[in-house]
Amino acid sequence: FTSSYKEYGHANANIGTFYHKIGSDDGLRKAKFYFQKARSIFESEGDELGVMTINNLIENVEAEISGDGRRCLTQAIEVGLELRKYQLFTKEFGADDNTTIEAGVQLALAMWKEFRTIEAERLLVKLIATSHRVHGMGHDCTQFAISALQRVKERRVFLKKDDEINVDEVYRVIRYTSDGERCVVQGPVSKVVYDPRSNRSEPSHDGAERTFEVERANVVTSRGTPVVCTGLQKATHLNGKIGDRREFDEDTGRYTIHFEDETLKPVMVKPENIRIVFDL
Repeated sequence: FTSSYKEYGHANANIGTFYHKIGSDDGLRKAKFYFQKARSIFESEGDELGVMTINNLIENVEAEISGDGRRCLTQAIEVGLELRKYQLFTKEFGADDNTTIEAGVQLALAMWKEFRTIEAERLLVKLIATSHRVHGMGHDCTQFAISALQRVKERRVFLKKDDEINVDEVYRVIRYTSDGERCVVQGPVSKVVYDPRSNRSEPSHDGAERTFEVERANVVTSRGTPVVCTGLQKATHLNGKIGDRREFDEDTGRYTIHFEDETLKPVMVKPENIRIVFDL
């Protein structure tokens, strides 16, 4: 009975989705009605993931009914939802199940979009190792995780010319040379490439990519880039500490670094006191 009752909940959710796609005022009202029926069933069945998913759908419908348009999740909320889903799948199916692994990849990508690249990369490495061991290198979930890791591991930067940052072109930084004073970069990279977050490919950049060297001072890291602190004179205890480069303060010309070591508070650091971390 429990299984069939839960299926009844999914049936109501599907009906709600049908009316939601219609998009008319009447369709939105009916969508909300069926979503609420589905939520009541999921709540009675203790289906936390079902309730969480339906609540998100109801909030979207309510936003459209009120005229606010489709509600957009903040990245922090998205990470929270993906984390909860991953935890539920791990508990229900086990860490080795391909459904759990794919949920973990989605969690990592949500972290990456929130500029938590170090966490995302470490999680993906763990998921790839598990999927390779259990399902094999050729399995879809293994390849999905590998594609995600390849994207997350790219260190993308902007270049400065005459003290002006060209935000229209993005480059891929490959390595340092000359004792860290110069960088090898490739680009400009494709404006739109295969993105595992959307699972699709789109047209690439019209121009050919070039590989060349530039002065490190002319390289501007993008948000979320893993960096290591170096050469700090006052906060010497932070030298060698790894973190994600987050916000940039134009008034002080400093980046905010969020450290992997959660016991360390975020600090503002000058660009000359960080180095890009290519391999964690």
